[in-house]
Amino acid sequence: MKKLFMLITILLFSLVLYFGTLIQAKGDPISAAGAQKFQDGTMAPGFIIKDLSGNRVKLADFRGNAVMLIFWTTW
Repeated sequence: MKKLFMLITILLFSLVLYFGTLIQAKGDPISAAGAQKFQDGTMAPGFIIKDLSGNRVKLADFRGNAVMLIFWTTW
């Protein structure tokens, strides 16, 4: 019974957050998602990240090339 109550609580909380985000997104979906909007031609902020082999990779190493970044999680 306690697990069912927790599941229902989490579901309701998720729905409230989802619909709250939809309401905010009507004005500006980018800021509603917590992201920044840059003007065309703005340089991407530099960062360093490890690749799958554990090597450090800097965004600046790819200057002048098209770069596609894909982030995911395994929650």
